[in-house]
Amino acid sequence: MKTRFYNVMALTMIIPSICFSYVYAAPLLRIFELGLKPGKQDEFNQAGVANLTASINSEAGTLAMYAASPQNNPDIAYLFEVYADDNAYKAHIAGIPYKTYLMKAPELLTEHRKLTETEAQFFAEKPSAIRVATYAETPVIRFSEFTVKAEYNSEFHQKFFDLMTSTIKTENGALAMYAATVKGFPEQWRVVEIYENNAAYALHRQTHHFHYYRDMTKNMVQEEKTTELKNRILVNKGGLYFNATQTTVQH
Repeated sequence: MKTRFYNVMALTMIIPSICFSYVYAAPLLRIFELGLKPGKQDEFNQAGVANLTASINSEAGTLAMYAASPQNNPDIAYLFEVYADDNAYKAHIAGIPYKTYLMKAPELLTEHRKLTETEAQFFAEKPSAIRVATYAETPVIRFSEFTVKAEYNSEFHQKFFDLMTSTIKTENGALAMYAATVKGFPEQWRVVEIYENNAAYALHRQTHHFHYYRDMTKNMVQEEKTTELKNRILVNKGGLYFNATQTTVQH
């Protein structure tokens, strides 16, 4: 498996062919919102680089870890963690990288700590792994939170899955997409999208499948919020594919 390295100066080419690794069990997406203490930005990044890269490299079930901040609020950090299953998460928190980070965390974080546990719906990554240097300008990561009106939830699922399937399979600049619902609240969605750059996201919004999705779901969604994020560190193994509507592995 090839690895995609990003930094401010260079960006590797996107591999156009798609070859997903399909999984039976539903993966986990855990979302943290963390407050950073004043003057601790660089130390937080250093701790994140050590923890996230060691975890992704040494733990088979740790599939993706992304740390990023809102463009207009560097004192908040989002941490998105994707695990193969609950056992993989338990293995992670029992590991040395996590325990080392946990010892450092009180020096770096405020009391503002929020965890959102989710139910995986649709996860897909390009085959190449992502490795993003701290503060690299590309790729770009976006975090969306929205609520679907209860009477449309089933219909929305299919429309949204069609959009994400078309996006990851036909757009070279779409690198990874994770859609999940908040545990216990199936109408509340959380979506993480990673694109090669802002131009790739702009092209995405011009596609037929995006316009069709927006037209078909404009009356289904409420309380929609999208946060553009600034990279701290983004790493994944690449090649993940999970669709909650499918019961068998596909190749």
